[in-house]
Amino acid sequence: MASLSHHPWFGDLFGCPETAALFSADTQLATLLRVEAAWTRGLGLVEGANQTESIAQQIERLTITPDVLRTGTTRDGIPVPALVGFIKAQFPESDHAWIHRGLTSQDVMDTTLMLTLREFSDLLSVRLTALQVGLDRLGRVNHDRQFTAFTRMQPALPIAAPLLVDNWARPARQLEQGLRLATEHVSVIQWGGAIGTRPHPQKEQLGALFAQTLGLCDPGYCWHTDRARLTDFATLLMQLCSAVGKIGEDVVLMAALGSDQITLAQGGGSSAMAHKNNPIKAEALATLARYAAVLSAGLHGSAVHEAFRSGRSWSLEFLILPDLCLTTAASVRIAADVVASIDALGVPE
Repeated sequence: MASLSHHPWFGDLFGCPETAALFSADTQLATLLRVEAAWTRGLGLVEGANQTESIAQQIERLTITPDVLRTGTTRDGIPVPALVGFIKAQFPESDHAWIHRGLTSQDVMDTTLMLTLREFSDLLSVRLTALQVGLDRLGRVNHDRQFTAFTRMQPALPIAAPLLVDNWARPARQLEQGLRLATEHVSVIQWGGAIGTRPHPQKEQLGALFAQTLGLCDPGYCWHTDRARLTDFATLLMQLCSAVGKIGEDVVLMAALGSDQITLAQGGGSSAMAHKNNPIKAEALATLARYAAVLSAGLHGSAVHEAFRSGRSWSLEFLILPDLCLTTAASVRIAADVVASIDALGVPE
């Protein structure tokens, strides 16, 4: 069965088309070409070659279908060798020295990933803002209501409804600030060359120009085997899923306890019981939070890279990180839907 985030009928519940588009073959291919073109520009600027701007523009405009890379990726484990071969085939041999020289497949793949994560962060930030707007509204319209708080699944004491909303909003608000810092951390190029030594006599200038042409920063070193940027980013995504998963868990419990706790708009139905109003999206939030924890743990496991480049750990990262991004974007979207579906919290004081 296909991943539920892309599934024909589960996809609208668990998926995120916008995030899926960022990681789609067409978008990734265009970004790979953009990175190769940026490298050609950087080389030309450092080495004083006038023709490289024209070569870079042609690289960006190349028409290539993902199927062209299928055989090479199956053979090499990554699409870049086949892509570079295709690019060079479109130019005379005299231009080949300005294409991919001093760059590696990992440089291209990792820099492409950084550009993708930056765009993903922008999308996620917009959704977090929408969630905060919804939570602010929910607190205002329930300012004079209260309900019974539960601890350890037992009734405890009365609590004002806005306090619950603040408990939901505060972690998401703090993590939204954390997202800005995490985005800065991943807005960098990868460049190390074959074994991470940046083999160019003007490496500082070349790294800076390569980064500048992509709107990224140059960290000043190669991080081929140091995946802390990605594990930190993954941890933030997991924390976001946990924070909004808490909203889902609370809504599910409150809905089970009745209208003295929460009143919801129309939920999901049952094939056997016509009276049911199941809090499906709240359940989905709790489910995705647990799934994100599994994915984050897996990504941390992929961070152990042997020697100067890993095929095994790196490939595991390919499998996990896009799904974690999809899960997080879907979670924040669903959280906003759940908040909007709450007609009332508790009863009037």
